[in-house]
Formats: sequence, structure tokens, C-alpha cells
Amino acid sequence: MLPGGGTSNSQYAVTDPKTGQPVSNGSRNVWVTETSLATALNVSYMATQLSLFSLVVGVALLLAGVDFIVLAAGGALTRRDQTT
Repeated sequence: MLPGGGTSNSQYAVTDPKTGQPVSNGSRNVWVTETSLATALNVSYMATQLSLFSLVVGVALLLAGVDFIVLAAGGALTRRDQTT
């Protein structure tokens, strides 16, 4: 016997009068559905934020690359001879 009259105990389980089988726990089914939907919502939000972050980092790297090309074309990155 389980304490609290769990559904594994056939003496205390709620049964369907037609079939005689135990009835599923409606509260548990709602909780499982709510938990899975909340998890899916949080994962989709995280994916959206991660894609936005990667877009911003990509633009920043693209701008840095353009700046290095401008510096190289302007001669700012060339080494000058030091004659003294």
C-alpha cells in the first residue's frame, strides 16, 4: 500500500465505471502540457536572442574588416624604416 492512497493502489484508485481501469490524472496531464509548452516558449525566445546576438557580432566583425582594409590601403599598417 502506498501512503496517501496513490493510484498504484487498486483499492484507492479512481476507476472508470465502464472499463474498470484506473482513470488518468487530469491535473498531472495539465501540468505536463504546461511545462512542455513553457519550455518550448523559452527555447524559442533564447534562439531568437542568440540569432540577434550573432547578427550583431557579424556586423561588428564586418566593420572591423572594412576598417583594416582602409588602414592597409592608406598605408597606416606598413612598417617604416627607422634610420638614425
